[in-house]
This record gives sequence, C-alpha cells and structure tokens, in this order.
Amino acid sequence: MIRILIEYLLPLFAPFIVYFGWVWFAARRAAEQGTSAPDWRQGPWYWLAATGLVLFAGALVVTALVGGEPPGGVYRPPVVGKDGRVIPGHIERAPPTLGY
Repeated sequence: MIRILIEYLLPLFAPFIVYFGWVWFAARRAAEQGTSAPDWRQGPWYWLAATGLVLFAGALVVTALVGGEPPGGVYRPPVVGKDGRVIPGHIERAPPTLGY
C-alpha cells in the first residue's frame, strides 16, 4: 500500500502539495509584513493538474522500465498447498547460462 502511495499518488498530488505549501508560506510572510496574502482559490489549477498528470505518467514509465523480472523466467501460477494454504504466483528465474 505504501508503494502505491509513493509510486503513483505522490507524483500526482505533488504539484498541489507544493502549491499549498507556497501559499501557506506566502500568507505567513504577508501577515508579518502587513501586505495582502495570495488567494489560493485563484491558483493555477489547470497547470497543477497537468503537471501532476505528467509526473504520474513519468512514474508509470519509470516503473515499467526499471521494475519487473529479467526475461527468461518461468511463471508459476498460484496453487493450493498440501496444508490448504495458497502459495502465491511467482516467477522462477532461469538458471544462468555460461555464455560459451
């Protein structure tokens, strides 16, 4: 579950988190200086959403390119063991070849 949050949801919501952090910081600074604070309701919502989607798509591409098993393994589907417990599906790696 934490992997889903880090790999997919964090890139999607990161621009919004950064923007709200900036609005909070700017509001504190404006209160100290006695000036008007930025209105968060007039934010660049389209650009934040577009940036979040680009980061989300980038995370999917990086996960597809970096993650996974090396080619050549054999997939073993889930089975029910002798004790009645389910053994999850997994990939058995092929034995290494000597290359000559």
